Amino acid sequence: MEFDSVKVAADRMSRREPVGEGYLYGSLAVEMQRRGLVDPETLRKSRSEAYFHRKNVYGAEKARQWEDEARARHARHEREYTPPTPKAQQEQRA
Repeated sequence: MEFDSVKVAADRMSRREPVGEGYLYGSLAVEMQRRGLVDPETLRKSRSEAYFHRKNVYGAEKARQWEDEARARHARHEREYTPPTPKAQQEQRA
């Protein structure tokens, strides 16, 4: 059985557990969505929890800045996303 970090992160999100930033916004988040591993509401809740955690720790201004940058990065990855080939997936796991 091969390890699938994107599926693991999606499962963690469905249990309302924290995940790395790349699974909330960016190429891993886009892959998770395209593969149908997480529904939009679960992703929204996870993003919201991350935002409010940052707001509590760093303040509202820093949290908004992080969210704006993350959304821009995510939009860029949505435009540029290409599914990994099976060969690339194998090389990534090696």
